Amino acid sequence: MSKRTGRILKVVCFLLIFVLLFHTVSSILQEKYIAYDTLAETYITDQFNHLEKNSIELAVLGSSQTVRGISGMRLLENYGISAFTPSTGKQPFMCTYYYAQRLLKTQQLKAAVIDVSMLYEPIKSQWFRRVADAAPWSIDKLRLLWHYAKFRAKKDGTKEALREMWSYLFPVMQFHDRWSTLTEDDFNYEENGPIVFRGNTTRIARNVFDSFIIDGQAIDPDTHPNKYELPYFRRTLNLFRDAGVPVLLIKTPKLGWTRSKSQGVQEIADEYGLDFLDFNTQELYDAAGFDINTDIADQEHLNFSGAFKLTDYLADYLTARYDFTETVPTEQDQADLAAWHALLRKNDLMLTDDAEVFLSCALDKDCTMVVTVDAGRDIPGILKQKLAEMGFHTDLFGKESYIGLMSGGTVTFEQTKKGTLDYDTVLPNGLALRTSFIESTPGWYPAQTWLHPVQEPEPADPLAFAGTGIRIITLADRYPDIHREVVLAVENDGIVIH
Repeated sequence: MSKRTGRILKVVCFLLIFVLLFHTVSSILQEKYIAYDTLAETYITDQFNHLEKNSIELAVLGSSQTVRGISGMRLLENYGISAFTPSTGKQPFMCTYYYAQRLLKTQQLKAAVIDVSMLYEPIKSQWFRRVADAAPWSIDKLRLLWHYAKFRAKKDGTKEALREMWSYLFPVMQFHDRWSTLTEDDFNYEENGPIVFRGNTTRIARNVFDSFIIDGQAIDPDTHPNKYELPYFRRTLNLFRDAGVPVLLIKTPKLGWTRSKSQGVQEIADEYGLDFLDFNTQELYDAAGFDINTDIADQEHLNFSGAFKLTDYLADYLTARYDFTETVPTEQDQADLAAWHALLRKNDLMLTDDAEVFLSCALDKDCTMVVTVDAGRDIPGILKQKLAEMGFHTDLFGKESYIGLMSGGTVTFEQTKKGTLDYDTVLPNGLALRTSFIESTPGWYPAQTWLHPVQEPEPADPLAFAGTGIRIITLADRYPDIHREVVLAVENDGIVIH
């Protein structure tokens, strides 16, 4: 080997090592969106980037409304449809267009469902970044960045556009100052197991709002699609049309959606010869079987109950029109289904009004339960018997201040003390717990409990409990943002949740 060849090899090796280190450092410093209750978009984009070729037949595109509102696991288990939702919170349509390009290169789609919410929303860099930063290098990513640069130049000027483009080409420029706030999750979040299922993180919550129905609203002639979103919405429709993939437009229930917006979408749907299903109309809201008292997580999103109803309706609608191949779940699918069903148990744990169901879920191997009983509290026999069956020493209840912990269905800790009792620990889900029995009136030491992420300061106010009785906190070990605080009491000879 000549000296010249040797020098060239050394330079090549140096560059390869530099690129590898640069990529690794950038990946570690890059912002991670991994909290289940805030969409966990890092997992969604990772799963999309690792989809096997020709593994899905239905693409569900949009924003958080599709992430929360249509269940790919239910489509697989109940209908044999292999679907995926490559969507992020407030995802601009230029990102949806990027995903459509990638899908058509790697999948044999039978249909695409697109939620139209973002057609009337502004494009913001923090939402664009969640897709762009996670996108692997490809000609499609470069095109995506080019489209965004043109948008920023038109909106904010060329100088600002160029400055921001550098941060997308080299994300370390955007996140270089995160080194001081890095956590363990920045290094090993991929080891946490599946918390996103086929692009979905359906929210575990239930809230009641006024009607979502838009029927009867006056048409506002000044309501128009966002001028920057509309071209990429049309590009997406054209792309699927040219590829021969049928598209179904939908709008999930959403406060703030209007009849004027719906009419604007209908005009575009008519232009393209597409069906548009707006579930904010009374007809489709009723047809899907939505119940405003049980199916809504927040102003813009469905919960599990609502998502299952929407998924079932769409599955019937799609299978009546398109010939999907019945997908037989793979070994990995079976493992994911088991993990998904475990998550459904957490939904029951958080939302059930049935004390028996609640306590049954609390016994799951991936749950932790904290029990506190005030000294001097008279605990009914039926309640003491139930917790004794679960393994707690209920003969200790009411005599002194009491705290007990159960993990994975086994009681792991119990402590009693006359008067003031202080206890603190870090729970399996990474949350810090502190409980103090503090004298409130002479001889009475009610428990006060604080719960917070280890890396954050303790909140000023303790957890709030409704009513008196046995206070219970239940927590999902793999989901720090899933926990519930209740009081168990006895009414009409039965155990109830307050």
